[in-house]
Amino acid sequence: MSSILTSVPHFEKRAKEVGLGDDMLRTFKRLGLNTMAKLAHSVGRPGDPLPEASMATWLGAHFAASTVGDQAGVKQMVFESQTLVVAELREQVTHPDKIHSRPVPAVEREQ
Repeated sequence: MSSILTSVPHFEKRAKEVGLGDDMLRTFKRLGLNTMAKLAHSVGRPGDPLPEASMATWLGAHFAASTVGDQAGVKQMVFESQTLVVAELREQVTHPDKIHSRPVPAVEREQ
């Protein structure tokens, strides 16, 4: 069963919702980042504060040619993905029985 953390369609939908275009999605794919879970672990460690300098270095290495608006969208995606990973882990620890009864993400059902 897929969750929003491991859903490729959800990742693409969310990227478009924050204003990232096809060129940015291609960059994510080139980097092998096609789910929220992968993005969450690509820079920093979920749950730990992410220093602005680390984020700036990561953005410069992989998204140097992007606009400030695109970089803001990437930052938002990173923040959301790390927050979701921490929330998912907390849920697994506090309510382990709920993990098996999660609904399939809407984007997955539509496909």
